[in-house]
This record gives sequence, structure tokens and C-alpha cells, in this order.
Amino acid sequence: MARNSSPTISQEELYTSVDEAVRPDLGDTRLVNLDVEDESPFLRGQKRVSVRRSPLPKRTAHRLLWGLAAVALAVAGTLAGTAVYRYSEHSWRFRIDASSDIEISGTHNVSHAQVLEIFGSDIGRNIFFIPLAQRK
Repeated sequence: MARNSSPTISQEELYTSVDEAVRPDLGDTRLVNLDVEDESPFLRGQKRVSVRRSPLPKRTAHRLLWGLAAVALAVAGTLAGTAVYRYSEHSWRFRIDASSDIEISGTHNVSHAQVLEIFGSDIGRNIFFIPLAQRK
């Protein structure tokens, strides 16, 4: 099989002249002067289209934030109440350690021995768990 010695692309097509490549096309619409204003500058502006920036409306988002704040406040209050309850239940400050810790005010006719007969079994207990209604 013999090769054809003639080129498939002509030399003129391969090497265009420099003048043709640099010279802009005068029929190009991009070169038209865009600074010419055909319309009056006092026309009313177009109404802007409102764009929603979040998936929820603003009112719903505010309600959700207030709801979350209320839930967070309720959780914080519950945790604080639980902490106070546990402290008062287990703290040594609220425990009756000895019989000298038992005092009754407003009784002139009752001796300390009579008070210990009733409240003697409560030594070592927390003051919040002593049933005062049963001890009367």
C-alpha cells in the first residue's frame, strides 16, 4: 500500500496570516457601544421578587425558637430541682446525729426525756423524712 504524498490539509489553511487573526470582525455584536441609553432613567424600578432564604417561614422559625427555649428552660429547671432534692436527701447537714440535735420550741411542760421517747427512733434519719404528723 502506497502512501499518498499530497497533504490532506492545505498549507494555507494551516498557517493563516497574522493580520487575519489579530484583526477583529467588524460584524461582531459584542463590540457595539453598550453605554447608549435608549430608555429614560426615570422609569419605575421593577418589583423585586421575594426570595425565601430558609425552608421555614419567619414566623414559624420564631415560634420554634421560643418553643425550644421553653423546653430548654424546663429541662434546666428539672435538673436544678433534682440536684437540690438529691442534696437535701443525702447531705449530712439535714441528718439528726445525736439526741442533743433534737429541740422542740414552745413546750414548757414537756421534759427532754419525754421528747426523746417520741423522737428517739429518728436519730440518724434525715429531717425531711421524719413523719411529724404521726409523732404528735
